[in-house]
Amino acid sequence: MPVPGLLGPCGCGSRAIELRRRMPMGFYHRVEMGLLRPRRSAKRANSEGVNAALVGRVAKVTTAVPGGDKPGEAILRVRGGTEAYLVYCDEPIDRGKQVVVVEDRGSRRLFVARLDE
Repeated sequence: MPVPGLLGPCGCGSRAIELRRRMPMGFYHRVEMGLLRPRRSAKRANSEGVNAALVGRVAKVTTAVPGGDKPGEAILRVRGGTEAYLVYCDEPIDRGKQVVVVEDRGSRRLFVARLDE
C-alpha cells in the first residue's frame, strides 16, 4: 500500500528514495543495507606484525628482574611513545640496565636478555 506523499510524480517511489538519501543513516543501518562491512579489529589483523616489531628492540629496566619465572618491568619505545611491559629473564637484572627483546609472549609480556655494554 503506497504511503501518501512519498510517491514521486511517476508513482514509482522516487520521492521516498530521495528522502532516504537525505536522512543520516546510523552505522548498523548501513551494515544492514549492505553499504558497509564491519571492520576487523586492527589488533587482530596485524598482531603478528606487532610481535615481530618488538623483537630486537632495546628497553630500559624500571623494576629489577629477579630472574626465573618472576617478572620485572621495562619501558620500551613503541609507536611513537613509550610503553611499559612485564619482562622475564633467566638471570637477575638490576634497575636501569638495558635489555634486548628476545621473544614476545603476548599480553604485554616479553622475554629479554641483558644487553652487554
